[in-house]
Parts: sequence; C-alpha cells; structure tokens
Amino acid sequence: MIKHLLYISSVLLIAGLFNSCEDKIDIDLNDEHNQRLVIEGRFTNENKIHEITLSRTASYFANAPAPRESGASIVLTDGTISIPYFENSSIRGLYQTNTSVAGIIGNDYKLSIETNNNENFEAKTQMDIVAQMDSITWEYEYVDFIEEGFYILKLWANEPAGKGNIYMFNVYVNDSLDNKTLSQTSFQTDEYFDGQYLPGAEIYYIEEEKLIAGSNHIQVDMLSITRDEYDYNVAFIAETDYSGSIFSGPPANIPSNLKSTDGGLDGLGFFSVSAVTSYAFEIIKPE
Repeated sequence: MIKHLLYISSVLLIAGLFNSCEDKIDIDLNDEHNQRLVIEGRFTNENKIHEITLSRTASYFANAPAPRESGASIVLTDGTISIPYFENSSIRGLYQTNTSVAGIIGNDYKLSIETNNNENFEAKTQMDIVAQMDSITWEYEYVDFIEEGFYILKLWANEPAGKGNIYMFNVYVNDSLDNKTLSQTSFQTDEYFDGQYLPGAEIYYIEEEKLIAGSNHIQVDMLSITRDEYDYNVAFIAETDYSGSIFSGPPANIPSNLKSTDGGLDGLGFFSVSAVTSYAFEIIKPE
C-alpha cells in the first residue's frame, strides 16, 4: 500500500511540474529587424561574366522561396581596380559584372555591399594558387555487395610547394554539374602531399547509372579555396547532412565572411574567390 501511495504522489508531483511550466513565450526569429542578408557568389581567374546572388533569410515555416535582395550597390576591388556588379533587369537579386573580367592569382579582394535600406557589408578574401592538372584518368570498379559500378577519377598534377593550399573539385557529366551539393563535393588539402607530384590521386567517383551508353563528355574543374571557405563548407555539411541524429551536438552558427561594417547583423553565406584549372576527357561506357 505504501508503494502505491509513493507512486501516486510521484505522478502528481510530475504532473504539477508540467502544469507549472505553461508560460507562453513568443520569439520573433525572423522579423524585419533581424532578417539576415545572404550572399552566394564566386569570383575566379576565368575571363567571364561573374555573378553574385543576394537574398534574405526567411522564417522556418514560410511556404515561399527566400526573398531576393534588390537594389543593392556592389563593388569588388583588389586595391587597384574596382569592378562593379549590376542587378540583372530580369532576375531580382542577381548581380553581374557588365563585361568579362578575370581575377589575378595572389591578389587580395574586398567586396563592398550597400543595400537598398543603407546597410553596409564587406567580405575580404584572397585568390590562392591552384595546381595545374596534367591529366585526369579513370578506372571502372564494380562493388559486389551494393551491386553498383563506379568510374573513379584520378588526378595527375604537380602540387605547388608551400603548405596551406586547399582544393575543391567540380565535375561535369555531359555538361551537367554532378556534385550539386556540398556533401557531394570533393575537397582536399595539401597537408600530406605539399609540393609533390600526384601520380593518379583519387579525387571523385561517378555512379555508372549517371552515364549514357557510348561516349560521355567529362570535365573536371579544380579550384583553389581559402581556409575560411573550407571551414565554412565543413561547418555547413556538419549542420545539414550530419545533423539531427541522437549523436549530434547542439546547433551552431555557420561562419561567414560577410561582415556588417555599421554595427548591424553580419550576413550569411560565403563570397568565394578561386583560381581555376580545367581538364576535359571522354569516358566510353559499353553498350
């Protein structure tokens, strides 16, 4: 009888605790005062029209695309030359250089943004050197236990001397980007092969099902990225693809290089600067 009384008392106590915690808390997570500016863009040493996309954060339960940021003034400079970006007349929030321009390896770059409501932001970064690819070869491998075949891409290149170089690989299959998300993208630091020749280092694999029978055009772009961008990518993947399990740590803000210069909230996303080298070849998939 005593045990039953203790059990009933415990239940009543727990119920009382829950009933005493019913204060309603209203939090405006994304009102007009704390919407964050989001940037996406990459400037390279390729002679082409370069683009930047600006948007604003949206509420978690908003059933609409994130609002695009229109009417901003954007200028990129290396301290000698200033390159303005102009908003596309047909696509809100898309800003482009009005002529083909190319960055210079080794230069530091500063991007300045003034929004339509007079907020000011800066992103500072630099264009690091990239290894020149001699060739990309491939090797087919069939994995029995998953009953799937892969084309493994191998890099042949001389890595520049001087530790600290980091690379990202974009792979195009028949003119379509294959690594459409960061988690599918291959990254590599030169920590263990600084200044060495890479004799067929594995950098990427393509699922057999993605290739058509016959000739497939493959292009590999090797980009230099900064340590800050590498850390951003790692944090982004950790907070998206590898988050949500019982082993995940508490959520954390993803670092950005878009900083407020007038005391407001810093931006989100990352403005990237890269040197790029490319290599194209064919993979013949048997009929």
